[in-house]
Parts: sequence; C-alpha cells; structure tokens
Amino acid sequence: MLKKERQQKIADVVRSKKSVTVQELALNLYVSEATIRRDLIELEKSGVLSRSHGGAFLPQGGAVESPGMIREKQNVHKKRIIAGLVCDFLRPETTVFIDSSSSAGAVIPYLTAAGAVSVITNGIRNCLKLTQQGAAKVYICPGTVSGYSDAALGTDAVDYISGFYADLCIISCGGISTTCGVTEASRDQAHIKQKMLENSATRLLLCDSSKFGRDCMSIVCGFDKFDYILTDSMPNKDIVQNVKNAGCEIICPGIN
Repeated sequence: MLKKERQQKIADVVRSKKSVTVQELALNLYVSEATIRRDLIELEKSGVLSRSHGGAFLPQGGAVESPGMIREKQNVHKKRIIAGLVCDFLRPETTVFIDSSSSAGAVIPYLTAAGAVSVITNGIRNCLKLTQQGAAKVYICPGTVSGYSDAALGTDAVDYISGFYADLCIISCGGISTTCGVTEASRDQAHIKQKMLENSATRLLLCDSSKFGRDCMSIVCGFDKFDYILTDSMPNKDIVQNVKNAGCEIICPGIN
C-alpha cells in the first residue's frame, strides 16, 4: 500500500471513529506501529488530526481546514446535486471565479459544457481538472501553495484576483452560522473568497446541508454578499429567515 493511500485510510478512520490508537491502526493496515506514528506526525502537520499519547483524534472546532484529498470524497452525492443547480446560471463566454473547494470542483463538467468560459481560480486541483477537460481558458492565482488544501493563498493571490471582474462567482464555505453568516476554517481562504465576491456580478454560494449550523473560525461575510445559496436541502427556519432578510435566495431541489 502506498503511503498516500495508507494516510487516506488513517484519515478516514479518525474521521469516522473520532479517535483511534496506534496499535489499532497498525493491526488494521498491516504495518508497523513506527510507520503509523510517522504517518500521524505528517497528518497532524497537515491539520487532518491531532495526536494523543498512543493514538490520534479528530480536532474539534472550526479552525482546521480539511485536506483536499478528504474533502473531495465527502458528501459526493450532495455536491453533485448542488453542481447541477449551477447550470441555470451558466452562459457561453462567461467569466467565472471558482475557489479551491471540492464543491466548486464538482461544477467543472458543467462549466466546460457551457461553452468558451474563462475561469479564474486559486485551486490547484480545480485548475488541473479544467485544463484536462480543455474547454475553458484558465487563469491560476500565484501565491503560497498549501499542499493539503490544494490552494494558492496569501497576498499575491488576493492581489491577482483584484485584477479581474467576473460575471459569476462560485464558491463554497466551511460552514453557515446562524449568528455570523458564512464562515471558513482558514483566514487565508476567507480573504480569497471575499475578494472574489467583491469583484463579481452574480454570486453563488455552494453549501451542502452538512455545513448548516457549523461555526468555523473565520467569518467570510454575511448572507447579503451572496445572491443565491445553492444546497441539497433547506436549512433550519432561523437560517432561512436570516438569508431572506439579507436579500439572498436559497435554491434547492424541489423548491420553486
């Protein structure tokens, strides 16, 4: 088993069980405890988990951004549903901002099918998907590359985005808070999203229902900065009312 595959399995176990011992991981993955400890050190540095004496546990709170390799495999069905809702907003010759999220990545097949679009992104993985499909003109942000979130971040990335204006902004978030609005685990990611929203005509938030009521560390903005929230099911009545009061509209399957 390759190291990357093994570390993915470790991350999946920790996310599922919340905590696990080194011995348990070693037995299940048929490797030495020393190998597991080295993997846990690397995964902790990436923010996937926290180590404890003799094991590892899932960090609590909203200050840790999940790695791209994990996010891409979470809530896949919900992301596909949400991605399909974006089709109504796509036109040929559209200029689009997309962030580095896996939710935005799920939209890429629809973007390329819509015609000759131009896409500006800070997502390394999303950039590769776009170029492999070949139908879009892609602009990738410079900046400091985060290896586990697959994103270009920092002032260089924000400055680069400042030089563009997009017809459509398609971004995701870490969570939707009843009190704070749209939140994100990474402050650097929040800055990127804020600039994309500022320089866009129509602004879409992709948010699967698992993120409702989740408070992450960094506030991106209030609901008033978005025109539409696209989701797989309706949030609770408090969030619905706050979104409505902000002049934003929620779109989900089965809701006219």
